[in-house]
Amino acid sequence: MTPTDSAPPESPAPPAAADTELEPFRGPLLRYAGHLLRDPGRAQDAVQDTFARALRLGEDEAPRDFRAWLFTVCRHRCFDVLRKERRMTSLAPSTLERAGGSDADTAGPCAAAEANDTFAAIRRRLATLPANQQDVVRLRFQGEMTYRQIADATGHSVSHVGVLLHTAIKTLRKQLQEK
Repeated sequence: MTPTDSAPPESPAPPAAADTELEPFRGPLLRYAGHLLRDPGRAQDAVQDTFARALRLGEDEAPRDFRAWLFTVCRHRCFDVLRKERRMTSLAPSTLERAGGSDADTAGPCAAAEANDTFAAIRRRLATLPANQQDVVRLRFQGEMTYRQIADATGHSVSHVGVLLHTAIKTLRKQLQEK
């Protein structure tokens, strides 16, 4: 018996394929977590925690809808962070939204400024909606999730997700037209 035979087996490193399978979810999860946490650093941490949990999943634990499961785990992690911070300090303002560009950047400075103003107006109006409407709007448009995936992530029924989205979009449209 050699010394290596008696050593406890090392846990296998996650395969590189797992990282590449998770990579397409990084951007949507970062945007979602960024809006919930209002801080790009904390959003990155929440997404990394989500990916770590996904890599620990056993083959028999695979969720029915992996995308919805990832957003649910990320959402719960963000809420954990917010609960902890509420006890300790106030929330920091988000810089994540200012760091990103838009397609209008290539159309010229005037178009870019107008697009940024419109985006800022939508963000301000979105913040006035009830939390459940904000959540489904972000999951639908930032997370690019289906109604079923949103329902799985939030615990609402599919029809309620539709009602929340319809109400939120109708309210946003009305507020923007009054602008």
